[in-house]
Order: sequence, then C-alpha cells, then structure tokens
Amino acid sequence: MRGKISSSLLALCHLKYLDLSGNHLGGVGVSIPWFLGSLRSLTYLNLSSTDFNGPVPPQLGNLSRLQYLDIDNIWNDNDNKMYSKDISWLARLRSLRFLDMSGVSLRTIGNWVQELPPCARGKLELLDLSLTNVSGKIPNWINKWTGLGVLQLSSNMLVGSIPLEIGMLSKLSKLYLDNNHLTGSILEEHLVRLENLKELDLSYNSIHMMIRSDWLPLFKLRLAYFPRCKMGPRFPLWLKGQIDVNYLDISDASIVDYLPDWFWTVFSNVQYLNISCNQITGRLPRTLEFMSSAQIFDLNTNKLTGILPQLPRHLTELDISNNSLSGSLPRRFGGLFLTDLLLSENNINEGSKATQNLFPEISALMLYSNNLSGPFPSFLLSCPNLILLDLAHNKFVGKLPTWIAKKLPQLSYLRLRNNTFSGSIPAQLTDLRHLKFLDLAYNRISGSIPHSLSNLEVMIQDLQGTLRNPGLQKYDDSLEVVIKGQYLAYTSNIIYMVGLDLSHNNLVGEISDEITSLVGLRSLNISHNQLSGKIPEQIGLLRSLESLDLSWNELSGEIPPSLSDITTLSKLDLSYNNLSGRIPSGNQLQTLTDPASSYIGNIYLCGPPISGNCSWPVASGHLDEHQSDSEARDLYLYFAMAVGFVLGIWAVFVTLLFSRRWRATNFKLIDKLLCSIETEKIWVQEGCKEPSVQPSLRCVPRGQEKHRMTPCRSKPRCYVSAPSMRMSCSAPRRS
Repeated sequence: MRGKISSSLLALCHLKYLDLSGNHLGGVGVSIPWFLGSLRSLTYLNLSSTDFNGPVPPQLGNLSRLQYLDIDNIWNDNDNKMYSKDISWLARLRSLRFLDMSGVSLRTIGNWVQELPPCARGKLELLDLSLTNVSGKIPNWINKWTGLGVLQLSSNMLVGSIPLEIGMLSKLSKLYLDNNHLTGSILEEHLVRLENLKELDLSYNSIHMMIRSDWLPLFKLRLAYFPRCKMGPRFPLWLKGQIDVNYLDISDASIVDYLPDWFWTVFSNVQYLNISCNQITGRLPRTLEFMSSAQIFDLNTNKLTGILPQLPRHLTELDISNNSLSGSLPRRFGGLFLTDLLLSENNINEGSKATQNLFPEISALMLYSNNLSGPFPSFLLSCPNLILLDLAHNKFVGKLPTWIAKKLPQLSYLRLRNNTFSGSIPAQLTDLRHLKFLDLAYNRISGSIPHSLSNLEVMIQDLQGTLRNPGLQKYDDSLEVVIKGQYLAYTSNIIYMVGLDLSHNNLVGEISDEITSLVGLRSLNISHNQLSGKIPEQIGLLRSLESLDLSWNELSGEIPPSLSDITTLSKLDLSYNNLSGRIPSGNQLQTLTDPASSYIGNIYLCGPPISGNCSWPVASGHLDEHQSDSEARDLYLYFAMAVGFVLGIWAVFVTLLFSRRWRATNFKLIDKLLCSIETEKIWVQEGCKEPSVQPSLRCVPRGQEKHRMTPCRSKPRCYVSAPSMRMSCSAPRRS
C-alpha cells in the first residue's frame, strides 16, 4: 500500500492496535506523523519497513499504555534515514515490553542505556538496537533486565569486554552482539546460567572463546555464529552436545585440527554450515548424501583431502575451494537443486563422465586451478541457468564449441584463461546477450577477432551501475579478474565489471572498428598477439575504460587523438608495436603512472612523455605497413650475408690451422699472387733507363737475389726480391 497516514485516525480515540508495517507510507523528507502520539489508547504500534525518514517524533512518549513499539528502519534504502537525537521520551513508556528501533540512527545519543525506560527494565522482553550506531560499553548492571528474552545489539560501535553479568539473564533465548568492537574472553561463567539460549551470535569481534574442553553447556543452540572469534587451535569440543544446531558458523576461528568423527553425526540436521578459512584436515564422509536438511556448505580454505562424495539431495550451495581434494567429479552428484558449486584450487584431475542432468539448476560453476583436462566439458549442455563459468588454469584442449551461446544463454561471466584451447573464436559466442566478462587469455586461439562484437548487448551499453542480470547480485564477493596488469580479487562491485581479455594468443588481422561499440567496457586486453593494422580511430568512444593493453602486436600508424577522450583511463600499454607519429596529449594521459613505459618499443613515436623529437622527418608522418615489412626483409638479408661471410672466413681459418699441406700451398699461392700484382705496377725500375720497355722481372726468394737475376739487355742487371719488391742492380759481366 502507498500513500500517507491521515490525521483522520485521531477519530479512533479507543484504537489499541495499529499495524502499518511493510507499506510505502514515507519517502524522502517524510517522517512519522507527530499526531500518532495522540492515540493514547494504543498498546501496539508497528511502523516497521514503512520508508519513513527524518526525526522520530518525541510525541510517541505520550503513549503511556504502549507495550509494543516497532519502528524498524533497516530496509530503508534512502540516504536520509530515520534518526533521533533525544530518546528521553522512552522513559515515559512504563509498560513497554517490546522495543525495536533497529536501523534508526542514535549516533548522537551518549548514554543510550540510561535513556531506556527504568521502570520497564524488569518487564522488557525484547530490545533490538541493531544498526543504530550506539557506542560505549555494555553496562555491568544489565542483569537488572531480568525479563529480557531477546537482546540484539548487532552492527554498532560497542567496545570493551562482555560483562559476566550478562550470564544472569536466565530467560535470554537470543543474544546478538555481532559486528562490534568487543574484546576480551568468553568463559563458562558467561553462559552457564543461560539455559534457554537458542541463538548466539558473537561474530566479527575480537573475542577469545576460552571454554574448557570438558564443559558441556545446558543450552541447546539452534544458531551458533562465531566467525573471527578465536576458538582454536583445538576443535571446540563443547559443540559436541549441540545436536539441535541448524546454523553453524565457525569460520576464520583459528582452528588447526583434524575434523572429529562425531562432527558429521552431531550436525546431521544442519542447514547452514561454514567452517571455512581454518586449517582443518580430514575427509568428507561417504554418508554426506544422507544429510537431508543441508542447504549451504562453505568449507573453503582448509586442508581437506580425499575425493568429493555424492552430495546431499537438497544442497543448493557448496564452496569447497582451496583445499586438497583429488580424483574425479562423481558421475552422480546428487545435488539436484545445486545452484552454486565452487571447487576451484584443488587437485581434481578428471571431469564427470556424465553428459546430462548433472547440474540442472546450476548458476555458478567455479573449477579453476585444478588438473582437469580434455575438451570443453559436455555436461554443460544441460546447464541452461548457468551465469558464471570459470574453467581457468586447467589443461583443457581443443576448440571452443559453437553451442555455448545456445545452451548457456544466461552466461554473464566466462573465464577460460590458461588452458590449451585452440582454433578460432566462434562467432556464435557473441550471441550471449548477457555476457559481461570474457577471458580467453593464455591459450592457443588463432584467427581474427569476430566482427560481430556489437551483438554483445551488455557490453555495448554504458551501464553506469545498473544491473542487467539480477542473478549476478549474490556473487558480488566471490569473483576474480585480471585488470591493470594484475590479479584483482574483487570484494565488491564485481557485478558491474565489464571486461574483455584475449591476450597471449595467436590472433591475427586488424582490430575491427566494431570493438569501439563496446562502450560499457572497463578493461580491454588484446596484447601479445599478432594483430596488425591501425588502432581504430574511434577508440575514444570507450569512455568507461579503466585499463587498455594493446602491447606486443604489430600495430602501425599513428595513435588516434581520440584516446585522450577516455577520462577514466588509469592503465595504458601500447608498447612494442610499430606505431609512429606524435603521441596525443590529454589531461588523463598525463596522469598515468610511468607514462613513458606505455610507448616503449615504438621507435618512430615522438613527443612527450618520451624523448623522441618530432622535428625529424618520418615518411608521410608515419611508416607505411608495407615499408616496414620491406625494411624488415632487408634487415634479415644483411644479417644473413654477414653471417655467411663470417662462417666462410672461419672455415678457411680452421682448414689452415689443422692441415700443414694446405697451409704451405696456400701461403705459396698468396706469395705468387702478391708478387704478380705488385710487379705489374712497376714499369720503370731504378737503374734501368729504358722506360719504354718494361723490364722482365722475376721474383726470387729473399737471400737469393744474386743467383737469380733478370737482365736489362746491355744495361745493369736489375732484380726485384719478393715479397718486399725491393730492387737491386749490378753491372753486367764482361765476356
């Protein structure tokens, strides 16, 4: 129901019971009507979840007969929530038994406990001040609230230790002190008299549970939440008697121990079980399938071993990632209602051989970082509701099937990096209307990038915080992506992450202009391929990009000026391409960390932030792609010639070094060649006065010049010694 509360209600002067909860009666700037304080006969007033804002009217203190007051405001999504700066009016509600002000801001209230109705302390049965921002310590005299059955002070700023006097509240059935800043220890004395306790939540405090191993409490809990409370290192044995527990959370409790045999028997009726983030060892029992009440199991980040048994029939969520499970997936999983299966970071080495009806309701399947091999799993053919699929870091091979889009139409997150998939990217993959994140990095995928990228409807929309696939909401804290060059474990807002990673493959061809239609992209990585051509001129249309990596390709031409229009860019890498021309400038490009490294390996780029001078000429302002290829071929030719020359010289040298005969013959040949070359240049010799007649010279070994002479007719005999070609003359003999 929508509307406003009319003052005509005042005509009902004898009205005792008024319940308007769950209706939209408020809104921005609309507070609880003050005139409700005039309905003095009221004993019951429920205004919870009515979207009221602003201050709580103190006129409610006039309702002296009121026994039940609920103005719960937790589910109000407006920024302007309900608040109260003065709750002294509560002291006039002397008959109050039930008080729920959860979600109403009491930040400015100093001593909030003193403001509670003093005469109602023995009558008050329920007090809920969760999410009210109250601070300070829990008072020691809390034991005076002897009638209190429910105490909820969750998600506030309470400090100090929990007083022992809280153990005097024998009627207490629910105690919620979670999400505060409480410290100290919990002893048996805190709990020994709480015989009626059914729900206990001490989670997310710095509390040490120092309870003797032989102590058995009298209470039987249905809900036991202790995440981040130190319960270890030994497994807490006092839990052995809690056979009625439906909800058990002992995650991140510093337990370093073997999972006891009695555990699965005692908690056989559990619906929610969380023992994650400890160092618990042991195996999952074969009787696991008989836990008929089980719905959610979170066993991640422990040291569990063995194989995965058949699961409980009604289990909906199982997280057993980051353990040491081995073997194969069971042929019959058993969990016909399973929606979330997280088995990542184990040693599972074989997928299930079942081809259908293995996970008919599955929406999230995380199998990354195992030893799975073989082709793309065929059992996924019968998973029409799958939203998230992560098979990264395995040993899958073969081509990507063309049926992915047809059989998995709801897929939003597909991560297949670090496998050995080959072949081309199926064009049918772009028929996935909800696809937000695609990661095919580190495979052997070849061919070109599909031109039908504009079919990816979610990626071509600038979502600006809208959620296209509501099924993603519950996975907000469990996904991992690679962006800005590093792994990021997203703890929030992953549902809004839109990314495309095709890096470290064998893709060829040009970057299609259609890629600029993916205006919703926040991360684009197609580095380490063999892509050629130019960067699309309209790359600046990707206004939501935070990370762009085109490095280690064969891209050429100038960097488009529109790149500077991307004001959200914080990581840019265009290194090791054949880009040329002036680097565009822009406010965002100047704020990059180490901007020069974004352009390294492009020798024809110039201008800030690199040292290249744009004054030297570059043909037509940039290198032609064919010219670059020609220069590369010339470079290879020159290199081959140089290598051939060096090898030839080395072969001759080795031959002369190891063969005396070849060495002697070679040196004689060299001497003869040198002598003939030099003597031909001499046509007038000293002492031979016949310039018109070239003397006939004969080379003789040094030291034998006087015995082997060359005559110059009647002139003095001239000779030339080799190899110095030194000339000597002597007079002719007399007859």
